[in-house]
Amino acid sequence: MKLTVVVVSDRVFLDPSSDRIVRLVEKLARSEGFDLDYEYVPNDETLIRLAVLKASLRSDIVVVAGGTGPGPRDVSVDAVKPLLDKELEGFGEYFRRVSVEQVGVRAALSRATAGVLGRSLICVLPGSPRAVELALREVVLPIARLELQVIRGESHWEGLEVVVKSWIASRDLEVLARRSFTGPSRVVLVAACRAEGGVEVDVSEISRLVEEVEREHGVKISIMVSPTARAGSVAAALSVTGDDWRSCYKALGEILEKLNPPST
Repeated sequence: MKLTVVVVSDRVFLDPSSDRIVRLVEKLARSEGFDLDYEYVPNDETLIRLAVLKASLRSDIVVVAGGTGPGPRDVSVDAVKPLLDKELEGFGEYFRRVSVEQVGVRAALSRATAGVLGRSLICVLPGSPRAVELALREVVLPIARLELQVIRGESHWEGLEVVVKSWIASRDLEVLARRSFTGPSRVVLVAACRAEGGVEVDVSEISRLVEEVEREHGVKISIMVSPTARAGSVAAALSVTGDDWRSCYKALGEILEKLNPPST
């Protein structure tokens, strides 16, 4: 996991020895298992955008430090917002709230924000070392891994994903496939089983099998079953996701073998 800090400051850009941010961020980031990269840029919207775009391609989290105030040279928020796929408005609200104890009413002057750019979390923070430390300790790092999982499409559902439906429509298959292919896994296998002459699916047995196969092969399985599917209709649909295609293929085969459909 990598975190890149983009320090936005005319003074630091001209004299990097005056920087007080990078070493602070490095200590906090490494304590949470992140490698660190950094870049100094002046208060220029174009250069800030270029730095953030470049950092987002190689980093999980990008922290922009500086340029969040109301002054004429505070342009970081203006530079970054147009780049975001989604803005996390609650981030800035919560950060300003926790900042009140540190700086009082001056917290209202901060335009700090965060958002999603591609598969990266982008945070735009004030340039004060105290503010950066507060934001990382209280807001960014505590939720970083969960936020990245959500950004990258991992399921919010905890536990087995075994869904029982009276019948499985084509729309259900479309949602299952789209959800699987937009997730973070490198390998995705999707299959559907049709019933011939009617089938009976033991849901509790399927649930136990899914749990065993997930644990054995290190994969994630999502499955929909129709316990009393009519002949010719879809009796089960499933996706297997993971990082190793052999493990995914074996897991899919074991599930399909248990379902024992006439055709897949």
